[in-house]
Amino acid sequence: MEQEFTPEKMPQAEPKPENPQPQGPPTAEGTLPQKAEELTLREQALAQRERRLLAKEELSRRGLPAQLADQLPCHSDEALQQSLRLTDSLFALARLQAAQDQVPRLARPDSQAAHALGYGERAALYLQDPTHYQQLFGGR
Repeated sequence: MEQEFTPEKMPQAEPKPENPQPQGPPTAEGTLPQKAEELTLREQALAQRERRLLAKEELSRRGLPAQLADQLPCHSDEALQQSLRLTDSLFALARLQAAQDQVPRLARPDSQAAHALGYGERAALYLQDPTHYQQLFGGR
């Protein structure tokens, strides 16, 4: 008994693409270009983590909060260095402004002017110069 092959019963071959892209030999998890891309992404992520750790160490060394490293760009060494310089400048400016905003020291009042001082002025004098306060007010 022979089987008859008619055009309808003939197995059809799959059409091949005109310009197939070379993909390399398939592996269990994907093609070689896909694996290379995944490896590149992993290397970039590792480099960013290393830069972030270096940033935390550098911030701590400079006396700045290490938590700032999470806010700094770590995608390249240049960006990180620029951000660290900017952070240093900002903190130096903040320290300078804080020093300028401090309450100015009172002039040392003489014994007659001391009795005209209000409570706040006397308290400031006591904090700034306790020895002079004791001389003027004798512990009162």
